[in-house]
Amino acid sequence: METAANDPAHNLQKPEVERQPATLAQATVPEAAAQTRPPPTPPAYDPGHAALLALAMAYCDRTGVSDKARRDWQRDIADTPPELRADLYQHLRAQLPPAPPRPAPAAAPRPPAPMSWSDLHQPWRVADDAYLAHWGKCPACKAAATGHTDRCTTGQHLHHAYLNALSTT
Repeated sequence: METAANDPAHNLQKPEVERQPATLAQATVPEAAAQTRPPPTPPAYDPGHAALLALAMAYCDRTGVSDKARRDWQRDIADTPPELRADLYQHLRAQLPPAPPRPAPAAAPRPPAPMSWSDLHQPWRVADDAYLAHWGKCPACKAAATGHTDRCTTGQHLHHAYLNALSTT
């Protein structure tokens, strides 16, 4: 018998009960309904105690409430369960009056415009202006500009002053 126990053919006998392949049982009505329901929505965003309190204090600032009302808000925020904070946060955001307009920033003083060389007060300018004023009225000095004649005495004096002022700058 020892050999029969070790014989592989002896160990491969049919089981007494044949196993049936597994079948899916008919789903019950509650299970079928659960399969057709949309998945549950994720919980609403919890802004947290600090963000909700900051929004409530901004609401108090913009509506000008009393110190007692401000303390009441602080107590109510502390007592609000986390699952209700998102709804309260959205409600306060909807009720929050607009912020007052910010004052325009003070304009920086404009730097002085850069000066050109013609803006500088220079001694030769006064002498040049005097000579040109005379030259516009004197036919002898106009003719002297072409090199054909000499300037008049006044024109010669003004032109000489202009050349002296020009050489000192």
